[in-house]
Formats: sequence, C-alpha cells, structure tokens
Amino acid sequence: MFFAWWSADSFLGRKNSLIIYFFLTALPLCMLIFLGLKYLIILTALAKFSIAICSILTYAYTLESYNSNIRVTALGITGGIGRCGGIVFPFILIASSDYWTLAPYFILFALAFLSFIVNFGLPRETKDMKLDEIQEFVH
Repeated sequence: MFFAWWSADSFLGRKNSLIIYFFLTALPLCMLIFLGLKYLIILTALAKFSIAICSILTYAYTLESYNSNIRVTALGITGGIGRCGGIVFPFILIASSDYWTLAPYFILFALAFLSFIVNFGLPRETKDMKLDEIQEFVH
C-alpha cells in the first residue's frame, strides 16, 4: 500500500505509476520465460507485488476519472470484471500448463504487457486535480 500511495502522490502521478508498475509486472514474467523455472519464486513474487500495486492504482484512477453520478457504478463494474477474471482465469492457466509448462507465465506476461501499452492511451492525469476540474474535463 505504501508504494502505491507514494508513487501515485509523488511526481509520477497515477497514470505514469500505472505504466511503470504494469511494466514491472511484465518484466519478471518475461525474464521467467527466458530463464526458465530456476528463479521462479523471486520473479513471481516481484510480479505479484507489482500487480497488487496496479490493482490499487486502477481503483484510485477509476474513482477519479468519472463524474460523481456514475462513479460508484464504474467502480462496481471494474470490481465485477476483476472478480470474474479471478474466477475464470485459474482454469485457463491450469489448462494451458498441460501444453507447455511456462504457458501460464507467457499468458500473464502478454496481458501485463498489453496493459502496459494500453495505459499510454489513458486520457488524462488526475494527480493534483480537484474533482470539479475532473468533471469539467470529462464533459
């Protein structure tokens, strides 16, 4: 929690923090694919740490990006989609590991890297903006 708070409130801001932490999620998974299972515990711990921070920052950015009248709905949809992914994705990873041992890590790397790329397209930085300014920016 401290790292999420520090990076989001520092000079980086929310958008850049998301970009950095998605990259820091993808990097250890990519290294794991090329290095094999020798450094499994260290690299997966780094990826888990980074993705936990991404989750916190995603909720904060979602709350700040929408008008007050749809903010709770947007947060609920974001959380619901995340929970559905949390239910379905373990089955996909287990099924993929039958074909290739490192397939789950490749899938997670691909999604983290895709998220890293997509976050460059986020419309605005919400750091140091008041909610009234954000609402004017949305309209």
